[in-house]
Amino acid sequence: MSKLKFEKPINLFNGKDLSGWKLIDPNKSNGFKVVDGILMNDPVQPEDGEHISYGNIRTQQDFSDFNLKLEVMVH
Repeated sequence: MSKLKFEKPINLFNGKDLSGWKLIDPNKSNGFKVVDGILMNDPVQPEDGEHISYGNIRTQQDFSDFNLKLEVMVH
């Protein structure tokens, strides 16, 4: 561990849109959106209609070893 060296930090979220992100399963619907610089998951179901199956997102980049720091707000 003493020889472990991390590279320059990468911001995964630009605060504007979902650039750099993709659905894990492209056949699912995307319930993620950006509102006022915040990434939100808002999987709305129609009141009178068929259930929508929403998917999860992931970065378009692949990473191996990493040190992840998050800021989370739960409503």
